[in-house]
Amino acid sequence: MVSAFAPTVIVRSPVQDRQQLRAFISRCLADGVKFIAIIGPGCADLEDDVDALIVEMATDAVAMPVTTSHPDETTEDVLAFLSFMAPSCGGNARIFWL
Repeated sequence: MVSAFAPTVIVRSPVQDRQQLRAFISRCLADGVKFIAIIGPGCADLEDDVDALIVEMATDAVAMPVTTSHPDETTEDVLAFLSFMAPSCGGNARIFWL
């Protein structure tokens, strides 16, 4: 799903499968994902859900990724934002539909 080569990910809202979201966040934490940007309808609510999962599942040894929601932005705008926020990894963002 997510590899160590994807320090930034974009998740498309809405999420169809909450169990898949849980597994996805677990994998993000294990692989050291640094930014999770969420786009699409209801993305602010999904960001809250993702934050709750991160807090629930993260350990002291795992750095927590930064989450952002982008309700009125295009995928290209979000990629530009990620490139600005994390120039070393923004261009490598992967997009996921769960």
